[in-house]
Amino acid sequence: MTEGDGVSLAEFCYPIMQGWDWWMLFTKRRVQMQIGGSDQYGNIVAGADIVKAARASEPDPARRLPEGPMDDPVGFTVPLLTDSSGVKFGKTAGNAVWLDPYMTSTFDLYGYFVRRPDADVEKLLRLFTFFPMSTIKEIMEEQVKDPSKRVAQHRLAYEVVTLVHGEEAAKAAESQHRMMYSPGGVVTVPKLEPGQEYQASEGQTHANNAPRPDMILPRSLIMGNSIARILYATGLATSVKEGHRLAAQEAAYIGAMPGFRKTGNPSMNPSQLTWSPVKIWFPQETQRYIIDDKLLLLRKGKHNIRIIKLVSDEEYNESGETYPGQPYRGRLRLFRQSIKSLRDGSTSPADVRKALRQAELEDEQRSTPDPILKFPEEKSAQHLRLENELESLLKDAEGKEGAKISE
Repeated sequence: MTEGDGVSLAEFCYPIMQGWDWWMLFTKRRVQMQIGGSDQYGNIVAGADIVKAARASEPDPARRLPEGPMDDPVGFTVPLLTDSSGVKFGKTAGNAVWLDPYMTSTFDLYGYFVRRPDADVEKLLRLFTFFPMSTIKEIMEEQVKDPSKRVAQHRLAYEVVTLVHGEEAAKAAESQHRMMYSPGGVVTVPKLEPGQEYQASEGQTHANNAPRPDMILPRSLIMGNSIARILYATGLATSVKEGHRLAAQEAAYIGAMPGFRKTGNPSMNPSQLTWSPVKIWFPQETQRYIIDDKLLLLRKGKHNIRIIKLVSDEEYNESGETYPGQPYRGRLRLFRQSIKSLRDGSTSPADVRKALRQAELEDEQRSTPDPILKFPEEKSAQHLRLENELESLLKDAEGKEGAKISE
């Protein structure tokens, strides 16, 4: 403002949008307190004013929310957490992490703290762990001896993931990270005979301590679909179209043996793996990259990695898991099935509502919306028609149920 540049419309409207969001939470969930960084002070004050104004303008006295010191909105700000260069941690700075594993996986959360610079790690150990100061001092002394080992970063990452997701998740994330980023960029996976024990050196990944897969997928998906559809199903692409783009630009990677495509080996049983760019290939070629007939490794960027375990279609259906693009799981199909079941009376309105809500939750978990602003979903004419027809049938069925109860 002092330089005469002004502000954009989005920035100008942001306090109103944030205040309206608080009003929705206030009315539906009775959320009275909003906590934020000190840079959010103005937005929080504006939000409190919006909540009070919206509450006071309710024309129906029966629906007006109570007022008073114990019912008013309250704002609370805390000092910003910054790194050694003075840049804040947060979504607008592009370095945010989420406690929700659907937004930030345990592997990504672990990797985030392992990548913290040496200048920040001691401060973060003090802030994010319950280690005594004497223990932190010992960790930093060991860190100084050989910074390349990143001892302090690994201790920080392990402790944070343990506090957020539990010790088992922390062990799995640590094991995955050490496997993916072993010296030289090579993943060591020795082949052992049944009953054989492998004595590995410290820090080496072997069949007895190999990381757990972070997702399962049906074997038919991997064997019979394009790599673009597989990238979409794993969440590395937001659509099949983007999956095709990643493959065409060789912007995704698959775990393979060095020189694998040149040798043309019919099966994938290597003792060492490295990352090879994904290309557009025939669907049947993907099976050449399956490790020990059960694992597939995919990566996008430096740290977005999927360790996929292949299971039978029957086992996958029994697990209750779903994946983006899964056949017979589309929203339009759900609408048609719900309309048919309501008309023939085979399903109650409550069960239909429950199925719709479950589908919405699954869509939210699979999606990766913009963390600052999520725009409404663009719906086709067919989608809107079926949605309106279903809603009309639900209201009629619920009305009939209510009439029966009143009688």
